[in-house]
Amino acid sequence: MSLLILGFNSIINDEKSAAFDLRKDLTHFSYSMNESDSMIIVANLSACSSRWHETNILTKKNNQILISTSAKGDFVEDDEKQLKSTFYHFAQNDSLNFENLFSYMEKKNVQGKKTKSNVFTIIFKQDTVTFYSYGLNDHLNNINYYIKIKRRIYPSVKMYQPLEIPPKPDEQKE
Repeated sequence: MSLLILGFNSIINDEKSAAFDLRKDLTHFSYSMNESDSMIIVANLSACSSRWHETNILTKKNNQILISTSAKGDFVEDDEKQLKSTFYHFAQNDSLNFENLFSYMEKKNVQGKKTKSNVFTIIFKQDTVTFYSYGLNDHLNNINYYIKIKRRIYPSVKMYQPLEIPPKPDEQKE
């Protein structure tokens, strides 16, 4: 009987420590990553004549995901080039998260389409998954989804805030 229990415990522990598989586990990585696993998300947020790239490192520590971000680009302030590590919270009933973004990108990622540009590259160890945008409108929509996620993670960082249109100056009365 004790041999059976020992064997069952071994099976449970093997399942918990199963290697994270980027392609299979990407859309639920918060749960699937093992302790000390790190995944990199490279985001190409450039559009038209502006340039903006981010590198996010997500690491699982104490059963929580930490994210740190470095950014380069035309609209990135000096104090925003390296953002502090903070917790990435995933809630299954909330659609605004990286897991759902990647699920959406997987569903629309059609091979063989013309005029595509990479928007997200996800790296884990030796494995890489790249998602593409198809045309400017699609690229801007993908960027918008990503920025909304990052705004939740870093609510006080200016580069993730929507642009505000300044009020119209009062017309001078003559």
